[in-house]
Amino acid sequence: MMIAPKLDIHPDTLSKWTRLHERANAPAVSDLPDREKIRQLERENRELRQANEILRKAAAYFAQAELDGLCGRPFKRNTSYCSPDVISKTYYSTGG
Repeated sequence: MMIAPKLDIHPDTLSKWTRLHERANAPAVSDLPDREKIRQLERENRELRQANEILRKAAAYFAQAELDGLCGRPFKRNTSYCSPDVISKTYYSTGG
C-alpha cells in the first residue's frame, strides 16, 4: 500500500503483479518424489509381508515343537499329555 504510490501505480496492480511473481517463482511440483515415495512404500510393504510370513512359519514350527515335546515325540514319553483336550488347554493357557 505504501510502495504503490511511490511507483505511481495503483495498489491493486502492484498486488496483482506480486501474486503473479510469487506464482511464477514458486517451486514446481514434481511427480517424481511421489512416485519414489510410492515405490519405497511398496518395497517396504513387500518386505513386511515377507517378514510376517517368516514369523508365521516360525510360530507354527515352535508350536509344533511344543506339542511334540508334550506328546513325547520322537521318544514317546508323556503320552498322557497327548489328548486333544490337554493340548488345547495347554496351548490356550500359555497365550498361544
